[in-house]
Amino acid sequence: MCICIELLQCSTCDRLTQPANGRTFLAGKFFYQTIAAGRAACLREGTLAVSVGEGIDARSLETRIERMHQRDRKGAIAFVVGLWVAVLFVLFTMWPLVGDGTIRIVLAVAGIAVLAFNTAAIVAMLRHYRDDKHFIYGLDIKHLDEMRRRKRI
Repeated sequence: MCICIELLQCSTCDRLTQPANGRTFLAGKFFYQTIAAGRAACLREGTLAVSVGEGIDARSLETRIERMHQRDRKGAIAFVVGLWVAVLFVLFTMWPLVGDGTIRIVLAVAGIAVLAFNTAAIVAMLRHYRDDKHFIYGLDIKHLDEMRRRKRI
């Protein structure tokens, strides 16, 4: 199984795009129109999608993309839960040992800041992955399939 993805550079915004045999096509939230000389023009901003080669079932590609996305999402959520458990464990374990009220405030504020910023970063990453999953995971699948093909040869 091979997924054919050809990336072109947009002539107006320099983003990488994927052609669709000279036609305008919808790729995620992006509309592209391929034009001469291997360039493409964005008609609207958004996300990219994978161009599927001949003989490939688009539903199986969508299933693989969704499976990879869900696996990454579960891993990120598990990381955030583990981080919360670890930081709260340390905070509650150290709380009785810290006698000074100022140091307790500093510990609490630092713990809250670490949890808030890391959680926000993971949530932003998950949103980005969801919005661009066809492009991100489509490229991963293309490279994984190519590696498997080369191992068979």
